[in-house]
Amino acid sequence: MHRSVLAPLAAALLAVTALPAGAVTLSQQLGDIDFPSDPGLPNGDPDAINHRIGTATFTGANGGDPAPFNQFIGSDVTGGSNFTASWTFAAYGGPIADPVLSATIQIGLYDGDSAATGNQVAAFTVDGVDLTALLNAVLEATPAYTGTEVYYTVDLPAAALAALTDGSATFSLTLQGPGSGILGDTPNNGAGLDFAALSISTGTGNGGGPTPVPAPGTLALALLGLGLVRRRR
Repeated sequence: MHRSVLAPLAAALLAVTALPAGAVTLSQQLGDIDFPSDPGLPNGDPDAINHRIGTATFTGANGGDPAPFNQFIGSDVTGGSNFTASWTFAAYGGPIADPVLSATIQIGLYDGDSAATGNQVAAFTVDGVDLTALLNAVLEATPAYTGTEVYYTVDLPAAALAALTDGSATFSLTLQGPGSGILGDTPNNGAGLDFAALSISTGTGNGGGPTPVPAPGTLALALLGLGLVRRRR
């Protein structure tokens, strides 16, 4: 073969474009979903306060779930206590060797009372990483009235993503007063968790890096080179 033919042919065969790595979603849910999300205005049901779920109805529906998703914790009234609970995800497919691209935590919070004055989240963490401001922001953006359940989703920051890679993630949530009652704000804030769902998006590890594929036009150029070689023989 002539060198003038081999050079462009070799260049054509080596001109490849790497396919982007795919993504895999890992997830785990604790507690089943027993009630729909029913936020009040400005985001949802204008009559949400009249669609209240009684505490006995809430706990009855959650009776077969693991703690703390099977009970109402704390009390809104004077002398009561604020909601506080923790739960651990340990079956979402970890430890995770591939890069964690993003993750969310969603909770179904019953009687969270975010329609009351001020912020209702005293503390929210995952493995010690502070998520309090993030959860307060979504609660305030989606007000909930006494006796209603609302689903809240938080996008986890980079520091929290790193905490997920060992295959276990413990979330802790503590609420604070004021809560909300039919007659207005209450001194404390009891609540219940219907469910919690963790979703993690990771890059796929294929061991050898991205699979190379011919760039547009590369195959045609290679075939042209082979044709020239045959004609010169």
